[in-house]
Amino acid sequence: MSPFNQDPVTPVPPTDATEPTIDATIIASDQGEASSAPDALPSLEAQLAQELAQEKDKALRAWAELENYKRRKEAEFDTAKRYAIEQFIVSLLPLMDNFDRAIESVGGGNDEGVVNGIQMIRKQLSDILEKSGVTPFESMGCPFEPNFHMAVSTESREGVAPNQVVQVFQNGYTMHGKVIRPAMVVVSS
Repeated sequence: MSPFNQDPVTPVPPTDATEPTIDATIIASDQGEASSAPDALPSLEAQLAQELAQEKDKALRAWAELENYKRRKEAEFDTAKRYAIEQFIVSLLPLMDNFDRAIESVGGGNDEGVVNGIQMIRKQLSDILEKSGVTPFESMGCPFEPNFHMAVSTESREGVAPNQVVQVFQNGYTMHGKVIRPAMVVVSS
């Protein structure tokens, strides 16, 4: 009888003897893993939650470090910008001294127009320096302060306490609160 003439309800026996068989031990081990899987799930979740928390902490720390770096660089840039012209300003300060000397030397003469002209130029330079944050500081009669004064000599004077400034040879200047040129002074001994 041919296989095509068989009744469709009747099964045909397999012709190959090497059919795969299901091993009972595999089924048992799969069932054992399935029964222990619900217990392993919470520990896996806890481990993943802990790793996630660690990674979040690392990310937050990296972000905070970046923000601190940005702030530091902005502060450094502001400071550099603020003091970029410091050397130029320091080179202009002798002009202020020379204007003061010129005013003193011509002050007693009849050349009032020249004195007024020199005073106007000095005032204009002083205003420019002030806009740049440069201000002179008072030294006469003040206690000697090494951060602000450079003592060129000492002098004994009656009625003056020791370490007091008794004469100023050259004014001192600050720029945004930083001393850019100390005052040259004589200090009482």
